[in-house]
Amino acid sequence: MVNYILTAALLLTSVVLMAKKSLGSINSNKRKELRPVLGKTVVIIGASSGIGKEIALRFAREGANLLLVARRVKELEDVRLMCQNAAASGERNNRLNAKIRLVFGDVTERVVQLQIVSDCIEHFGSIDFLVLNAGIISVKPVVELLENPTQLEPGSVEALNNIESLETALNRTMSVNFHAPVHLGCLFLPHLLASKGSIVVVSSMAGMLAAPTRSLYAASKHALNGFFNSLRMEVEKDGVSITIANPGTVDTDLRSSAVDVQSSASGNTPKMPGASHVKLAKKSVLSPQYAAEKVFDAAIRSVECVNFPFIYQLSIYLNAICPSLVEYLAKKKYGFL
Repeated sequence: MVNYILTAALLLTSVVLMAKKSLGSINSNKRKELRPVLGKTVVIIGASSGIGKEIALRFAREGANLLLVARRVKELEDVRLMCQNAAASGERNNRLNAKIRLVFGDVTERVVQLQIVSDCIEHFGSIDFLVLNAGIISVKPVVELLENPTQLEPGSVEALNNIESLETALNRTMSVNFHAPVHLGCLFLPHLLASKGSIVVVSSMAGMLAAPTRSLYAASKHALNGFFNSLRMEVEKDGVSITIANPGTVDTDLRSSAVDVQSSASGNTPKMPGASHVKLAKKSVLSPQYAAEKVFDAAIRSVECVNFPFIYQLSIYLNAICPSLVEYLAKKKYGFL
């Protein structure tokens, strides 16, 4: 342990210097002309709670037209009312009457994806910001998704059936976190090319750094970041910007709906697997409002990537220099030492 601490201390200066250099590059990016918001059309996927709700409120205060998408009807209706109030109180909104529309449904379904695009173009005529925020998490170690993994003969029918729980969780995680954002991004791409608009991907630090109990989640977020980072290179020459936001832990209800956790018969939220491993300091958990402000600021400034809080940005640099140390810290955090 002492060796790790000494290594971290020796590397800290290099990390800070690299961070300073990177921030200089980011700041030069921020000096680009701000994207206007007043009267522009913003589609927000996953807008019923958490970061998505706060992003909707932030755009509403700036006088944007909103198309809000989520599965939960009551929660999304509540967000619409909050956005209407926010728009009415916004300082810039006396010149335009912002419009707000809702689409209910599971964004992994192709019919819902097509409805989102058609509603947007039919009622607003164009799109300026596509915010891809819907997500689902997994919280179990892979071995816990397998039944008696050490007691089955390799290659047997029983062994093959043993991965059904894992496959179900993997398919759902990839469907929500990767396939749906990719499909929506591609469906909206012709319209974004026409408007020289922006795609805003609310990803996760799990898309940058791996962690125990996050195998499926990290895989989906790494794939998500890889796709949109590559797409950015293809479309930036056409005036389309792509912003990827990678927040750390945010105070939302994401964990309570983990794909690999079943609700109890009483309807109570179950105890999260791995919860005993993780003791997060309150100050290390971000508020949805703070996260939304960081995402909004990056979006209107066409920043390519924003990682926050800053300690996680440092972790990315440290991972490039000494990945074994970052892995040690991740295993320690989640109780896998």
